[in-house]
Amino acid sequence: MDPLLLLAAGFFCAGLLLGAGWHKLRAPAAFRRALAGYELLPAFGLPVAARLLPLLEIALGAALLFPATRPTAAALACALFLLYALAMGVNLLRGRRGMDCGCSFGARAGGLTAFMPLRNLLFALTAALAAAPQLRAPQLADYTGAACAAAAFWLIALAAETAQATALQMRGGAEAG
Repeated sequence: MDPLLLLAAGFFCAGLLLGAGWHKLRAPAAFRRALAGYELLPAFGLPVAARLLPLLEIALGAALLFPATRPTAAALACALFLLYALAMGVNLLRGRRGMDCGCSFGARAGGLTAFMPLRNLLFALTAALAAAPQLRAPQLADYTGAACAAAAFWLIALAAETAQATALQMRGGAEAG
């Protein structure tokens, strides 16, 4: 695989995981409530998971930044994104659309949507791409290009999230009016 593509995928996942982990560490009580809302963990496992998941996200995000640890971190990040997609999918199948997904701790209106597990599946595919073997050693231009591509991925993800939030708010306003 071309190093530019692998680096961009790794940098994107690193930024995503570092941001998500930091967000959860800054609001531990809100994250714990969101995690409890999934009703997938026993009560005794909830405090442990609420403390370890943000640290795991940060550790994986940091490990994705370094070539020596990138393949292993990317494989683990892929598994984590798949786990998140599964948890969301299970709750959607249960009909629990109004719950807090744990992405924004209630700041986003609307709760879970069918888009969210799909988004996490795309993140998992991106992480799997970052785990692929390189065909050649990366050059300086690869790092520059990867940073630009990762920024473009971030902007696309942000635009998709914004469009979804706007649609949910418009739908909520139409139902209220």
